[in-house]
Amino acid sequence: MKKVTLAVARTCPHRQVLIKHFEDPGIPYGVEYIEENEGFSKAHNLAGSPNVLVNNEVVCRGMPSPEKLERIRLMCGVPPQAQPRPTIVAPETIGAV
Repeated sequence: MKKVTLAVARTCPHRQVLIKHFEDPGIPYGVEYIEENEGFSKAHNLAGSPNVLVNNEVVCRGMPSPEKLERIRLMCGVPPQAQPRPTIVAPETIGAV
């Protein structure tokens, strides 16, 4: 499994949402608070929050889009999330009770 680090500010409005994206599929991750670890921030040239690092390489600056999150999950060996199938309704059943 690859090492995932979420580099975030404690005041970042995206922090909890981003953490949930890694907790739900069970991806192990660590959190670095950029305001508390200046050396880490400088080493990775981090200025804003949030950031996602995989194996100490920045793979996303800012809140990742759903597509980017899916790519990060794949990098970490997590299978793609199943997409819900649309429900097909026969026209003659619409409005029928």
